[in-house]
Amino acid sequence: MNADPMDRPAAEPEAPLLGRSAHRFRFLAPALFIVLTLLAGLFAYWALDDTPPVENMTGKVVSSEVYPDGSAKVIVEWMAVRRRICHGNSIRWIIDGYITPLPNIEYPPPHPGEIGQVVKWRVPIAVPKDFHDEGTYRVRVVYECNPLHRLFPITIDPPDVPFRINRSGSAR
Repeated sequence: MNADPMDRPAAEPEAPLLGRSAHRFRFLAPALFIVLTLLAGLFAYWALDDTPPVENMTGKVVSSEVYPDGSAKVIVEWMAVRRRICHGNSIRWIIDGYITPLPNIEYPPPHPGEIGQVVKWRVPIAVPKDFHDEGTYRVRVVYECNPLHRLFPITIDPPDVPFRINRSGSAR
């Protein structure tokens, strides 16, 4: 009863291991690679995007008003060259030996016609009555020009603006 190996029924042909999946992967892999490469390129562009939205930012005191209770309002005029359109937020302080934080100011994106132009804007500063006669206005402006800047914003620290309050009603 020795059976001849040739007497066995023939084995069924082997089916492909992955079948349709391998076929789909063969066509989807290049598309997936292209999409991932484009996303990596976009993130690299955002990471290298650190051009400040404004250049040559300077400020000066243009006026002040002293109120009857001894507090004051000082107006600072800023001037800069606008280079790009970005959303900004300024973090502000006045300093007279003590640091007095001021409310932040949000800057919406400017009009596209301002690109390349010298722009000016004025900011009021509320000075409390217990503030000394001389002080410094300090600002840090953070800009978001792309989504990655929400985590790592472009930061500009313009020069401090010194001011002097004359309780008779003028500032220099």
